[in-house]
Amino acid sequence: MRPLKHSLVALVSAAVLGPFFVVSAYAATVIASALMLP
Repeated sequence: MRPLKHSLVALVSAAVLGPFFVVSAYAATVIASALMLP
């Protein structure tokens, strides 16, 4: 029961943090391109 709960927590945290990292990477790319534009 213990490993199952641990993997479930890891899966949920990955599902939560995954999109957050994608969004922050996209925002960093947009900011970098905006700074390089002028």
